[in-house]
Amino acid sequence: MVRIVTDSASDIETSMIEEWGITCAPLSIIMDDKVFKENIDISKTEFYERLIGSSDFPKTSQVPPYEFEAIFKKAKAAGDDVVAVLLSSSLSGTYQSAVNAARNVYGDNYEGEGCYLINSCSASAGELLLVEQAVVLREQGKSAKEIAEAILHLCMDLRLYACVNTLEYLHRGGRISKVAAAIGSIVKVKPVLFVNQKGTPEVIARIRGQQKAVRYLTEQLQHEIPDERYPIYLMYSYVDEAAQQLRKSLRLAGYQIRMKHLIHAGAVIGSHVGPNAFGLVYVRKNH
Repeated sequence: MVRIVTDSASDIETSMIEEWGITCAPLSIIMDDKVFKENIDISKTEFYERLIGSSDFPKTSQVPPYEFEAIFKKAKAAGDDVVAVLLSSSLSGTYQSAVNAARNVYGDNYEGEGCYLINSCSASAGELLLVEQAVVLREQGKSAKEIAEAILHLCMDLRLYACVNTLEYLHRGGRISKVAAAIGSIVKVKPVLFVNQKGTPEVIARIRGQQKAVRYLTEQLQHEIPDERYPIYLMYSYVDEAAQQLRKSLRLAGYQIRMKHLIHAGAVIGSHVGPNAFGLVYVRKNH
């Protein structure tokens, strides 16, 4: 059997974990001098309510190696291979934690022992889309090696765009520079982020107003046509108004977005983008 593993920064819901039969390792959030395991000690809604009502900027903490070790030891004891789809290594040390754990459990040649670790170079719905496809491939009877190779190939064409109200959270978390953060301080200007091939967010546009930001994201699908074999995901943080507006815009452009592909960003992602962000994830058609 192939055991599929991810982390909570994929914004996977508990219902999906159960339905897909996968394992999810939680990251932690430090806020108001308290440590919370994402989706265990604090829900998405509770996190944003705390965030809005607090002057403290939250910090995030990677999944520690010992938690991955427990997951890998359990899989090994059951005779299962592992495919782990993990948060971009440019955003967190979680991937490296998994590497360290795999070496402790399987040895340096952990892939040869059936443990495949994938740096998604993405986050949130981007990471989740890859997890979903890994599950699809497992159901098709693919081996762990075949699944890992296919997901790594898919990473190259994965596209994630996000529109945020402020870049201050990303700056405080060390994900973008002070100069880039200053771009987002202009009143009513919404910075648009693109997660590049290295899994690092870049500011690629400054859009004045939500309606124009929705139009901008919709137009991305005209520049890089989505591969129809894969779903389009939308994501939002705390309030889904802009994401619903984007969903309507995409529908008018001929793209149907299922409700299950509308993803509420959790505490880890919310710590970096703040409330009222929204975004778009798809796989680019490779001509």
